[in-house]
Amino acid sequence: IGSISNLGGIVSRTTPCFFAVMGDQSNVDPMLGAPTDVGDGVMVLPPLAGSPAIDAGGPEACSAIDQAHDARPADGDMNGSAICDAGAIEFGAEPADFCPPDFAGVGNQLDDAVNDIGDGPSGDATP
Repeated sequence: IGSISNLGGIVSRTTPCFFAVMGDQSNVDPMLGAPTDVGDGVMVLPPLAGSPAIDAGGPEACSAIDQAHDARPADGDMNGSAICDAGAIEFGAEPADFCPPDFAGVGNQLDDAVNDIGDGPSGDATP
């Protein structure tokens, strides 16, 4: 059996049965939404607006993307500081950018797929 470690940022309706660290919030309503499928059969309980989990995560446990593959941290409480939320989902996060900025190649021409009449490239991918 392994050990349990707490990196902070736990938000719980009750007092946790393991040690608490600075940043944990016990005996509070975490204000979570309904179970939501974020893809691949992964179900999460997203934080609602005003949730104490927003911007309450510890930096040691903050990954670059959340369970829904959205970028984190985000400024969920709109106070000018982007801090990871406690939990698997970042409130107000933007989808992570998995495409490099020049995915079409700078200067490459693309055929206009919407109005394609078979006449070859009709636009330039140069930003």
